[in-house]
Amino acid sequence: MTKISTHAKNIWTLALAEVRRCRRILRTWLLIALAGSVCVIYWVMLTQSYVYHSLNSPVAGVLGPRYMIVQLAQPIVLWFAFGIIFLAFDVRYGDIRDRIFEVVDTRPITNFELLAGRLLGTTLPLLVSAVVIVVAILLHGWLAQVLGWELGAVVEPVSVFSFLTWDIVPNLLLWGSLTMLLSVILRSRLVVAFTVLGIMAFYLTFHAAMPLYFKTGLSTYSGVAFLASDIAPQFLSWDILINRTGVLILASSLLLLGACMYPRLISPNVRPLWVGAALSVFLVGVLTLGGLGYSKILDLQRVEQWAGVHKELQFNQQTDIDSITGSVEIRPRRVIKLNLNLVMAPLSDENSDDWLFSLNPGYRIDHIAIDDEVIDDNDYSFKDGILRIPSMNSDSGSTLHLVAQGVPDPLFAYLDSALDWKTMEPTQAKRIALLGQRPYVFHPQFVALLPGVSWFPTAGAAYGKHVFETYKRDFFDLDLEVSVPNDWIVAGPGTRERVDEEGTRFRFNPSQPVPEFALIASRFERRSFETRGIEFELLLSPKHTKNLSVLASAVPALQEWVAKQIDSLEEGGLRYPLVRCRLLRCRLICGCTVVDGRWEVRTLRPVST
Repeated sequence: MTKISTHAKNIWTLALAEVRRCRRILRTWLLIALAGSVCVIYWVMLTQSYVYHSLNSPVAGVLGPRYMIVQLAQPIVLWFAFGIIFLAFDVRYGDIRDRIFEVVDTRPITNFELLAGRLLGTTLPLLVSAVVIVVAILLHGWLAQVLGWELGAVVEPVSVFSFLTWDIVPNLLLWGSLTMLLSVILRSRLVVAFTVLGIMAFYLTFHAAMPLYFKTGLSTYSGVAFLASDIAPQFLSWDILINRTGVLILASSLLLLGACMYPRLISPNVRPLWVGAALSVFLVGVLTLGGLGYSKILDLQRVEQWAGVHKELQFNQQTDIDSITGSVEIRPRRVIKLNLNLVMAPLSDENSDDWLFSLNPGYRIDHIAIDDEVIDDNDYSFKDGILRIPSMNSDSGSTLHLVAQGVPDPLFAYLDSALDWKTMEPTQAKRIALLGQRPYVFHPQFVALLPGVSWFPTAGAAYGKHVFETYKRDFFDLDLEVSVPNDWIVAGPGTRERVDEEGTRFRFNPSQPVPEFALIASRFERRSFETRGIEFELLLSPKHTKNLSVLASAVPALQEWVAKQIDSLEEGGLRYPLVRCRLLRCRLICGCTVVDGRWEVRTLRPVST
């Protein structure tokens, strides 16, 4: 422990000496001024673009001043990495120029301590400058909010902390250690600078051409992995943690190699050990990043396998769910528990013996019973998101009881999508990814369970369900009880009914059959009004309610406008709630009337998607 503290003290002492040296060098201030000016100009351009385009494009809000750290991260990192190249490329030449190399060579410090201290010393001024720029943007945003300026807004704080922690520091250490290694090997500052800049240009070209899904794991910018958010902010993910660990390991190995080759007295017996240790650490770093990239390849292969399995079964449509009842317990970021009763219609194909469902493979099946008869684990199969259960072939149908729990796998979603942002051309994928990269959200502060992720069992395969010409939609009655944390509100199908006084359980029992449904839950602020006997509800995050008081005076006009729309729809034969045709038992919105005690079809309109 004493040795470690001694090494740390030596490194810190050398770092402070390097900081003092950098302060006296003119190019330090020129580099900081250049990087800062470019970043501020870029920030002004993004903010002005938001002001002019946000009125015409809702997507502009994703790149607005509050969330723009995603766009600013890469230029800030690049320009300050550019700066560290010209501060670290004379690690040995500077001592020779100042005629202190003999004094430095005789000091009781190791080569690694010397390079590590100088790397830290050159990183600190640039890091402080980057923090100052970000703080200035934050301060301007706060003043803009207080004083009502048009240009600027308070930047989302979690995204700022994530950027400063996981973007700036690892990148500066990596490029600085690479520069120091090359300066020890090549000796010429000009050659070192051009070599590192060439490597940086190659990395940027490779980064731009990399498919977006690989960028989420291999990019050194956290803004690629997730977007900034007020409702569901994210500071860290497993991909970023593993990536930055690999980057720091690589930086350490480069520093060790530089220490081995540094032209300073070192024991001949120790040098091979240092080289071996440096190469071993380098290999660990490469394997860490390579393993992360390989895991992304395996993910895509899994998706392809799921899509292939479901594509083969897409025309297996004998399974028909008449109703779903039961409960769903949502524990944000931990688990989802399903306890459902599915009333099944008799199989239309006498040759079919199995019910086939799509269910996210992230679940674990705990219990299955049919008409109170427990099904053994060997009698059903759950693989690749396909749940096969033997049917009872009852003429009146059967009741299936399913108990499962788990966290849905986000990759098991939209297997038949025509556009796949994970593998498409990077520029096009980047535009699509701005609309969101997740098929559902399972955050401690916000949960959005969307049907595309198959978080509840649905009839048939999860492929081709939206090709209505070939796929018969399965409508079912729903009576669901949803449990959430205290003070949360759930939005779901139909009217929400509070079950308990604590407000942790809600019931959804829509009056009409549904083909699918979603659940959105969080600590919402609720606003509502009633028009023509229909209640309209608005649920907002508490962070997004500041404009409600401003728009309060517009509520009467909004109610009047909504009433006119309802009247217009009713004149066209469309009433709320939508009625299923009793004559045809179809899944159409009908303009049906009663004539002489019987239903007569007037018009038929397909259900709007």
